[in-house]
Amino acid sequence: MRKNLLFRFLPMLALISSVVFVSSCKRGEDDPFLSLRSRDNRVMGEWTVSSVEAREEINESSNSLVTNIVVEQKFSGDNYTTDSSITTNTTNYKRTYTQKAYSNTLNIMEGGILEAMEKYSDETITGTNITGALTNIQSIKTSIKGYWKWGSDEKNKGTIVLSVGPNGMFFGALGTATYQIQKLTNKEMVLIYNDYDKREAAYPGLATTYERKASLKVVLKQGE
Repeated sequence: MRKNLLFRFLPMLALISSVVFVSSCKRGEDDPFLSLRSRDNRVMGEWTVSSVEAREEINESSNSLVTNIVVEQKFSGDNYTTDSSITTNTTNYKRTYTQKAYSNTLNIMEGGILEAMEKYSDETITGTNITGALTNIQSIKTSIKGYWKWGSDEKNKGTIVLSVGPNGMFFGALGTATYQIQKLTNKEMVLIYNDYDKREAAYPGLATTYERKASLKVVLKQGE
């Protein structure tokens, strides 16, 4: 009788075990429900930047001077465009910076080794309240070496730290930053970065405020 009960429960135990295993594979919001490869194996490889959406806004005030800075970056197809504007009480500055034939690869390897390659040509800068416009037709190739590691939640591996030099690969000076992994499959990785900072200070005859909001979404793909 006990043997019969045991055989009846074995399929149920196997099902429960498989459910626990499958659930443990999903970390990011858009992760696959089931993957036979570990997160270490999935994250390593040569990734190509497929798209970038980034926005940074800074609001500063110093007594009566108020400054608003907005920088937006978008990449799709083969064009990388940066739109920036600076508005103060007395000036209004706008600039559009375009890099054509743009490509960016990120090679994540064992031992925390990271290599990146950035290529582009046909730079164009246009805008208002700048000294003319600039067109620079030349090919530029930049190789960057850095490191990578899992974030502070190393057990779940839901965040990743990428260090790619003092200027960074994505969005200005993010040389070393921690990204939330929204999606990680064998062929696609989606990274999210959000940052917020607000400061106030008062000195004799001077009152200052500073507020910064930054957001970034990068889609990387393998095998393209």
